[in-house]
Amino acid sequence: FASNCRHIQSSVRPFGLATRLQLFDRLRALGAETELDSVLAFLNAKDLGDGWWFIPTKGPSRVHPVARLLQKLVVVSGSRVAPADLTEVVCRRIDFYNKGKGAELEFPPAEKLTTACRHIDGLDMVETNAGLRLDIDVPDPNEVLSPTEWAILDIVSSYPGSIVDRSTLLDEAEQRGLSPETVQLYGSYGAILRRIAPSVWGLYGVPIDQQELAALQAEM
Repeated sequence: FASNCRHIQSSVRPFGLATRLQLFDRLRALGAETELDSVLAFLNAKDLGDGWWFIPTKGPSRVHPVARLLQKLVVVSGSRVAPADLTEVVCRRIDFYNKGKGAELEFPPAEKLTTACRHIDGLDMVETNAGLRLDIDVPDPNEVLSPTEWAILDIVSSYPGSIVDRSTLLDEAEQRGLSPETVQLYGSYGAILRRIAPSVWGLYGVPIDQQELAALQAEM
């Protein structure tokens, strides 16, 4: 029983999110006769509704991967984070994990991820005029972002409206020792860059200045 529980917990890493059907299939693939409900109860799994479950990561001293991504977004945006932005970044990381590990983790809807966040230590839910926002304490930003992420953040935030065209971004990144492949990787799977228009990049959580965007596109 304990071995089956460890396998199920491992199968939903890194974020602990999965559908009941996915968990059932994985348990049956082990040839186990253990009831899924017993496994979920043993793992203290949280029912998120509509067939989605969240299995918390053991070890309270360790920052949960969702919390770590939220910290990155708070550092980048300098403010609280919209659930949609966190969901997009989590789905990016799941996509990266699936491709790298040959896994088949599903992408959680924003509503289910937000519900899961209520079970993660250190995350705060704040109702604002703009809707629900997520917040978390960031003791040391230098421990949250990598040197590559800081370099990309510094480049993009130095431009009006924190938006930059792809060519300029790649040129400046190369001057800092970052290859085009590295920038593309962070642009596709990271928590810093987001494409806001064809060949135009901005930062997660930073509002788009439509006038600056129009001016930049006119110059391209």
